[in-house]
Amino acid sequence: MKKQEKTKSGRLRTLLLLDRIMICILAAVMVCAILAFAAVILSSGATAVDGRDLETDPIRIYIDQGHNPAPHHNLGAEGNGLYEQDLTFQIGCMLAELLREDGRFEVCLSRPNESSVLGTDQNSSLQARVDGAAQFEADYFISLHINSFTDASANGIEVHTAGRSGDSYAFGKCLLNGMLDTTGLKSRGMKQSADLYVLKNATMPAVLLEMGFISNQNDAAFLQQHPDLFAKGIYDGIVDHFDASYITHVNMLLCIIAITAVLMTILIIVGNVFLRKIKQKK
Repeated sequence: MKKQEKTKSGRLRTLLLLDRIMICILAAVMVCAILAFAAVILSSGATAVDGRDLETDPIRIYIDQGHNPAPHHNLGAEGNGLYEQDLTFQIGCMLAELLREDGRFEVCLSRPNESSVLGTDQNSSLQARVDGAAQFEADYFISLHINSFTDASANGIEVHTAGRSGDSYAFGKCLLNGMLDTTGLKSRGMKQSADLYVLKNATMPAVLLEMGFISNQNDAAFLQQHPDLFAKGIYDGIVDHFDASYITHVNMLLCIIAITAVLMTILIIVGNVFLRKIKQKK
């Protein structure tokens, strides 16, 4: 009888030991997985997007400074003593400088200098911009423009994309918000413009920015006095777009931690129930 009791006691101790070892092993595996995932995320931070190392493989952005300089073809709007092509050239150069100072980006300008002329007519000028982005193997295409309207009271910033969903739309929305934050100008929102040549023909996510109205006195004055704020707003929007990917990964990590905590709790509860049943049988 005593021998049987000792045998049962020994089995109980063995089961207890195995149960605790199993819990410890599972806990160790889960903790290691969490730490490894956290290390990847936190060490990469904003220098990686969806597994891409931006230090060795930067995001390539093509900046299209809308229109050509006078007296050539494909000229932009004019108003209040300003010319669209001059403003887009200036803002594009400022934006390129900000991006180049940030090692995560590589930039190509459609008009690297003031005398740059694309194409021989309206259509070939637009196609040259699309071709330039493709040759650069750009990840994103940003076309800079200034709006104009017969009603001088029309004002504000708007962003055009080919559709109302997808990466182009999400990217454009970040750029719109960035410009609104730095300039304080009115938001005219996101616009779907699938018929715009560069949006229709670009082979990568593409957006077209209308940075205020050259025909509006207040917008025009702001563009003339603070072109840097438009460049800064666009840059901030670009950074926000890619930081959102980092935040998504952090949220994934938090979800994994929460799920692990639940699983560990369930495992401990099941283990205790199992041990109680063994003790009762004893």
